[in-house]
Amino acid sequence: MEKIDVQVSGPASKEEHNQNRHPLYLQVKEYIKSKIDTGELAIGKRIASENELVATLNVSRMTVNRALRELSAEGRLKRIQGRGTFVAERKPQSPLVEIRSIAEEIRAQGGVHSCVVHLLQEEKVNPQIAAAMELAPYTTVFHSIIL
Repeated sequence: MEKIDVQVSGPASKEEHNQNRHPLYLQVKEYIKSKIDTGELAIGKRIASENELVATLNVSRMTVNRALRELSAEGRLKRIQGRGTFVAERKPQSPLVEIRSIAEEIRAQGGVHSCVVHLLQEEKVNPQIAAAMELAPYTTVFHSIIL
């Protein structure tokens, strides 16, 4: 394992910490994110342990742990118990609450969208299809074929 090269340290005093508007865990988190974004910490690379980061950054273990937990929750790191913390492969993130029209997407990229509706009907699903869709048998669904 190659240890990350840490060039920052925690505040020298409480006064210095109070002058900084960002909590220490966010500073640690941003530091690690910058190492990932610049490629210094490559995908799949094991990062320094919590204890190593604590000693190098001069912050508490809780601070490092929170930064690593948040980066894991964001999908930037993958923590494997007994093995370490690794830089995770970035997955494209799509907004879950924003549903955009395919026609709008094509137009936004300068294209022309056209489609023909071949089928648009309401129907009840048979038990086999309902099971595949995790629905109750004979649930009403909308079936469409658009090309």
